[in-house]
Amino acid sequence: MNQWRLVTFGLLARRFLPLIENLNRRYDDKSVVLEIQGEEVLVDQVLLEQLQTPLTHLLNNAFDHGITPRAARVDNGKPETATIVLKAAMEQNQLVITITDDGEGINLEQVYRVAVEVRLVPCESRGVSQI
Repeated sequence: MNQWRLVTFGLLARRFLPLIENLNRRYDDKSVVLEIQGEEVLVDQVLLEQLQTPLTHLLNNAFDHGITPRAARVDNGKPETATIVLKAAMEQNQLVITITDDGEGINLEQVYRVAVEVRLVPCESRGVSQI
C-alpha cells in the first residue's frame, strides 16, 4: 500500500538557502536573498524529493543569468541586493511552484539573434516585437 506522507513546502525550500549563500560567496559582484513563500503548503514528500534537482538548476540559472552585478543594478535604479522568490501555492488542487527574480529579464533581441545563428528560426527582416 502506498501511503502518502505530507510535509510542508518549507521543508524543501529552506534547503536552498545555503545554495544561495554559497553563490553569494563565490560571486563577489552579486548579492542575492532568497525569499520563500508558501512554506506552509502541504506536499507529498516523494514529490518534493523529485523536485529538488530541477529546482536547484532553476535557482542556479536565476542567480547566474537573471541577476546582474551590483554595480549594474545600482546604475539601473535597483537595490544592490537582488531577490529571488521561490513560491508554492495550491491552485485548483494542483501544486504550482514559481521562481521569479528581480533581474533585467530576458533580452528578446539577443535570444532571437542566437536562434537565427543556430538556425532555429529563419532570418527575416521583421523585428522581435513580432515574434
